[in-house]
Order: sequence, then structure tokens, then C-alpha cells
Amino acid sequence: TDGDKIKDVLVNEPLRAQLAAGTLVIVRHGESYELLPRIAADKVYERDAEMIVLDHGRSKAATSDPDDEYYKQFDVPDDLIW
Repeated sequence: TDGDKIKDVLVNEPLRAQLAAGTLVIVRHGESYELLPRIAADKVYERDAEMIVLDHGRSKAATSDPDDEYYKQFDVPDDLIW
């Protein structure tokens, strides 16, 4: 999906495996889409992260909730009962 639209990108099995593993990323390029290797996708993130349509390899830390950093500074036990 790209925003509120569903698009198709035809890929063979080896490319599909690379997309699933996160070594390839789908990027919006004008009206079309391109497959980029991880190293190029990281540079795209630096310039315009909105161009990235699908990335299974991006770490959870990079896409996590920003409030997580706030709560990490407190030592709250996991078994706290209210």
C-alpha cells in the first residue's frame, strides 16, 4: 500500500525473498516504484523518508514510539500492580 492506494510491483521469488529479508526496499520514484538495496535506502531515509513505501529491514528502534525514550529513564518494575 502507498498511502490510501494499493499498488502492484511484480517481482520474482529471489526479489521477494530479498524484500522479506529487508535487503531490498520499495521506494516511490515519481509515479512509479523502484527496488533499492539497503545501503541506498538508508541514504533515502536521510533525505526523504516519505519516499520509502515498504521496508521490512528497518529496525524497530528507528520506528518506535518516541515516548519510549522518555519512559526508559524511569526504573519502573514490570510487575507493578495498580
